[in-house]
Amino acid sequence: MCSTVGSSGVVPSGTEPDISEIIRIHRLTGTPVLVPVSPCQNYQREQCHISAKHAELTNRGRRVHGWAFWTFNQGTEDEITLAYYHSVLEDNDGVMIDVTPTTWPANHVLFINDSNATIKHVGNDLVFPATITPLPGAPFLDIKGTFCNYSTWTKSINSNDITSYCLTLAIDPRQIAT
Repeated sequence: MCSTVGSSGVVPSGTEPDISEIIRIHRLTGTPVLVPVSPCQNYQREQCHISAKHAELTNRGRRVHGWAFWTFNQGTEDEITLAYYHSVLEDNDGVMIDVTPTTWPANHVLFINDSNATIKHVGNDLVFPATITPLPGAPFLDIKGTFCNYSTWTKSINSNDITSYCLTLAIDPRQIAT
C-alpha cells in the first residue's frame, strides 16, 4: 500500500485497478476519456477552474467539472492512481479540451465528468472537492498531499493567487463558483 505520493505523475492507461476502485468507492458514473491538452495562452498551471471559467465567460464553450486521473510511483510497490478535481472546457462543438497547462508533462489527461463535484462560494471562501483515492480507509487527499477522511478543502476568495490570476483575466473571483 502506498505510504507517500511521488512528486511526478503520469497519465494512466485507464485499465489500472485503482481507477475502478475510485469509481466504485466514490460512486462516479460514466467512463474516463482521454481529453487533449491544448493550453490557451496566459493560462496558468494549477488554475484549471479559473481558466476553464474564463474560457466559458468568453463564449468558447462551457466549463465541465470532474476528475483527472494521475498515477504516481509507477512500476513500484507504492504505485497509486489518484483522481484530482479538475475542470476542462467543452467547446461549442461539444469537444472536451484541457485548456490549462498540466502540472506534469502530458499531451492529454484521463478525465471523468462529474456534475456533482462543484465549487461552492461560502462567505469569503471557495469550497473545493478534495482529491480522491482508491483507499477505503483514507478516501481523500487534502491540499497538502496528506491522506484524510474529509471530502473538501477551502481557500479564501481573497487569496493572492486567486485575486491576482483573476485580475490578469479580468474576471471577478466570485464567478469561480459553480
